[in-house]
Amino acid sequence: MSDARTYRLPAREIRNSAAIGGLVWLAVSAAIWGPGFLALPFAVSAQTVVTILTAAMVAEAVLTRTTADETGLTVRKLTSWRLPWEDVQGIKAMRHPNAVTGKSGPRRMVVYWDAQGEPRRIAGLDDLSVPGFKDEVARLQGLWTAHRGGSWREIPQVQHSIADYGRGSA
Repeated sequence: MSDARTYRLPAREIRNSAAIGGLVWLAVSAAIWGPGFLALPFAVSAQTVVTILTAAMVAEAVLTRTTADETGLTVRKLTSWRLPWEDVQGIKAMRHPNAVTGKSGPRRMVVYWDAQGEPRRIAGLDDLSVPGFKDEVARLQGLWTAHRGGSWREIPQVQHSIADYGRGSA
């Protein structure tokens, strides 16, 4: 039986990416083709670049997901990478940096740290997107501790970074 969990960006974040991408595309298109019309070869090249970048931004939002299973974390965006559990130094629920008093966005998110001490957010794993957020965080931490292996050791410098990162993040 697999303990695999997959977290994806919620539809609202995908819509926001598409809306922002569309607005940027329109604004740049207006600047390229508007009253100060640029030379045709440059205009076509610029429009092509903006279209590709906009499509990539929306595609990344749609494709973004993190899967946690017995072997570690797999993060997929436009590219993907794998982090084995033995290379994870910590997993914590943290205050979301954009948390406000209103209910329009998530207040809590989950961050993991790799062996180099880099904190990374698990996209789609927040208190607004996942019912039973606290239980889900506990399940993820349990999966990590169960599968990180007997040779796993804390890296003191990274643990200090984790402790410092968490200060003031109720």
